[in-house]
Amino acid sequence: MLPESPDGWSLDLTEGEVLSIGRKPGAGDKRRLVLPFPEVSGQHAEIRCTPDGWTLIDNGSTNGTSLNGTRLTPGKEYVLHSGDKVKIAQYDLLVSPPFNAAREMDEDRDEQDKTQFRIHLINATILVGDIVDFSGLMETYASEPDLVMRAQKMVFDALNEEIHRHYGQLEKIAGDAIMAYWSGDDSKEGAALQAYQACLTALQMRTITARLAKDTNFWPFKKHPLVVDIALATEQGKQLPATQPILFSAWKN
Repeated sequence: MLPESPDGWSLDLTEGEVLSIGRKPGAGDKRRLVLPFPEVSGQHAEIRCTPDGWTLIDNGSTNGTSLNGTRLTPGKEYVLHSGDKVKIAQYDLLVSPPFNAAREMDEDRDEQDKTQFRIHLINATILVGDIVDFSGLMETYASEPDLVMRAQKMVFDALNEEIHRHYGQLEKIAGDAIMAYWSGDDSKEGAALQAYQACLTALQMRTITARLAKDTNFWPFKKHPLVVDIALATEQGKQLPATQPILFSAWKN
């Protein structure tokens, strides 16, 4: 949050203290940044105040944390620098100097190091697809799990091509499920276009699935027809004026 805004707040961290990042508030946990989105894990990541500066660590989250576009290795500490971009689910955290950085650094350069995390909420449409009765299929072919996983991979590769063809981003493939999202333009028109592209992709995925189900090279399981259930949801981030972006401010003493 912007410290100057009515909803702003700041948190002082001394050396050795930790700022937790997660989906829900912790009981009595004041040093916690809550990002209320399903793709954020309960104990997703931490920002630590160390003698070497601010560091970021992913706590083995389900969907991962990215730093400047590179996915973090869980458990490994990464030193943060001004200009770094941290991505957690649909949240962007920007590491930057404070708004009055030039003046304050001249006046108080040796007293404290100041770091801010700008959180930009985006509009996104999310697609989730899962293969129906995949558990039953795995049980039937328990002696040939590689056969099942090869078929799953070929099906999801074909569906992923359709996702990218309509400008979607693959979030992950986990077992019998594939997840993707459409985001980028936070305007009302942009959000509507993203939702349209996601819906069009879902319809095309149904057509592709029906075609692959008839091709034994892709799906050699006659007693287990290939069916993929697909769900869509649009999440809208809170829109704030350009002069008041959502900002979290932390101060290192």
